[in-house]
Amino acid sequence: MTARSIFIPWIGELFEMRSAWHLLSACKGLSLKPYVEVWYVALNKSWGIVDKIFGHSFFSFLEVMMRHRLAGVLLATFAVLAAAIPASSHHSFAAEFDANKCMDLTGVFTSFEWQNPHGYFHLDVKDSSGNVTTWTFETVSLSTLKRSGTQRKDFSDNVGKMVTVRACLAKNGVKNRAAAETIKLSDGEVHRIGQDVEGKFSDNAKEGY
Repeated sequence: MTARSIFIPWIGELFEMRSAWHLLSACKGLSLKPYVEVWYVALNKSWGIVDKIFGHSFFSFLEVMMRHRLAGVLLATFAVLAAAIPASSHHSFAAEFDANKCMDLTGVFTSFEWQNPHGYFHLDVKDSSGNVTTWTFETVSLSTLKRSGTQRKDFSDNVGKMVTVRACLAKNGVKNRAAAETIKLSDGEVHRIGQDVEGKFSDNAKEGY
């Protein structure tokens, strides 16, 4: 039996013990610290023996391999989470909104989220009694908005201004939420920002959901 076969099985444990020392040394005032220091001196001596047998380069290589392995695990975890987000947030119009319940809403354009897979914007709508209700509207994807001629600046320039939105209500019973078909901005220009479920435009407007 060689020295290499004796020491290799507990090399990983030595790495763990050295890490534990760094953690303990950060705890100032720990009552067991004097005893840990004695243990650490003994550990370092045994570490020096192993280092002489295998050479410092061997341990450097082992440390690099351990770091790469951890990086690979983290990268794989991130990739799985990133792939799950779009799948859960993207949906079809028919699954969430009712094409038979579309209406015009006029109010103050308060804010927006210029994001994929769908954009969102918000209006403060006042009813006949003077009560203000905040509505949330969903648009098609950003690439489809841009193809139809709507830019981020069109939204940002209308914050705080009166606009009119043609939209279809949500199916799931959520109040004050709808999918926008068109928006009439404060300058009177109408932008196509959603699926053309009522057939007012060409079939190209149905892209993006």
